[in-house]
Amino acid sequence: LPTVDGKKLHLKDLKNGLDIEEYRGKIIFLEFWGTLCPICLQSIPDYVELQAKYRDILAIVSIETQTAQSREALRQFALKRKINYDMVAFNDAVDFVEHIAMRTKNEWEGMLPFLIIFDQDGNFITMRAGPLSKTNLGKLIEEMDRIYKKGESPSSAAKNSGSGKED
Repeated sequence: LPTVDGKKLHLKDLKNGLDIEEYRGKIIFLEFWGTLCPICLQSIPDYVELQAKYRDILAIVSIETQTAQSREALRQFALKRKINYDMVAFNDAVDFVEHIAMRTKNEWEGMLPFLIIFDQDGNFITMRAGPLSKTNLGKLIEEMDRIYKKGESPSSAAKNSGSGKED
């Protein structure tokens, strides 16, 4: 999966998750969003801040699914907004997006933004549609990291972190 800045992400399905070779050992936020989606645009500064704060334990991969912008147009969009996480153009991810839609078993029907979270071993943790609180996402990251370092399953972290919209 090519990113807008020229990196290539190597993805492999896991029974209950997704392995992104380049980000093994990191929490993965896989976001589906759109450049015409006001809520999506409002979340960009939060994701930039989260990626900067948790850069050693978090990787955000954001796939633009609303328009068919070229990789270069999306790269310019990312530069203008100082986006510090991986972005992928829809045209480069059509098959992957369709695959994810099938795997989510009707949980995702195209609503944007849509976020899927995987733990440090690539295991599925949770998925949420709509806006999410930066505060709650930060708490979730910290809880997942704490649990992972203790050698426990991070799936309980998602249950302890709400998806409230306060901030």
